[in-house]
Amino acid sequence: MDNFPSLFASCAVALGGSILIGIERERHKGSGPSRGLAGVRTFALAGFGGVIASHAGQPAVTAAGALFIVLLGAIAYYRDLGDDPGITTEVALFVTYLLGIVAATNAQLSSAGFVVVACLLAGKTRLHHFATKTLTSVELRDGLLLAAAALVVYPLIPNRTISFLANANPNHLWRLIVLLMTLQAVGYVALRVMGPRYGLAIAGLASGVVSSSSTMGAMGARSKSEPQYAASYAAAALCSNLSSMALLIAVGIAIDATAVSASWPVIAGVMVGSGLAAVIAIALQPAVNAEKVSSQNVFSVRQAVGFAALLTALTAIVSLATKTFGSAAAEVGAAIAATVDMQAAGAVLFSLFAGGSVDAHALNRGLAIAITTNAISKMAIASAAGNRAYAARTSAGLALAIVVVWIAALIPLGD
Repeated sequence: MDNFPSLFASCAVALGGSILIGIERERHKGSGPSRGLAGVRTFALAGFGGVIASHAGQPAVTAAGALFIVLLGAIAYYRDLGDDPGITTEVALFVTYLLGIVAATNAQLSSAGFVVVACLLAGKTRLHHFATKTLTSVELRDGLLLAAAALVVYPLIPNRTISFLANANPNHLWRLIVLLMTLQAVGYVALRVMGPRYGLAIAGLASGVVSSSSTMGAMGARSKSEPQYAASYAAAALCSNLSSMALLIAVGIAIDATAVSASWPVIAGVMVGSGLAAVIAIALQPAVNAEKVSSQNVFSVRQAVGFAALLTALTAIVSLATKTFGSAAAEVGAAIAATVDMQAAGAVLFSLFAGGSVDAHALNRGLAIAITTNAISKMAIASAAGNRAYAARTSAGLALAIVVVWIAALIPLGD
């Protein structure tokens, strides 16, 4: 009796989940002599039989049940061989039996499995259309290439610094390459699904939280392959700058909320300037219907590798400069750090303020310098990675943000 609650729960999950799958199969079973293999009752019995066999604790009984399901599926398959010899229902029936067995020991995993199977079966039409009509051979190839780069190659790359690579870590370098490829893929999917006007802007906002500089490079690379969408890619890049500056505020709050309050003129200026640049860029995009967006390469490996090498070289230069001028003023240190990571530069300044090393005036001035340096480095990235239209639009938006930041930074602060 002590095991009754768990026994009841596992049986309920197995029966409910198998009925869910059975209902979906019943709708496609048909009627008459040519009707399908199994419907609601057969699936319910298979799932319930699995959980009972598992609770019986007899491996031979469980194996016999599995063998029976396999034989039943084989008979049904050969019976329908003259029509459309699909085996989806046969496989689903076997999986239902297995999930019933799993329900005896892990009801939560089993219930999730039942739902996933039911969703896959119900999504047949959409999945078939996506695989045969929507997804192109080039997109499939690039998707597999990205998966191999992230899941196969990345774990094999040595995770240590190498002297002839300017003390760069090849594991981190490859991770950056995968990130750049992923960001390009995000932009591509947004372009295909939602169109250039708003899809890319949303992708830019999301990607900017990961790395605004990398997004600048990724969107620039796409602007070269799809110059007709250069304005939309520039808007996405400026949106990534906006979300990156918002992340700077989160970093400041995490370090010391009073530092964010003390730097409100620059914080407000960079948010207003970046927001204006993003909104104007979105508004000035040419109208292009999503249906007119053609499928092309999802990403460019060559451009991702080249941009990763550029950032690695820049990091090495910054590291050398930091070692050489380690005793320089906080503003210079923040400006150097901002060429690579704006959040790191902001964290340094916020920490210095929290420790009493700099006052509010120095904090605002340092942030303004760091934001300016970061924007200039992004202008260089946009020019190197994108075409002329992309570089011009992105640089104009960043310049607007810089102007607003310095107007705000020059606001006199009360004592």
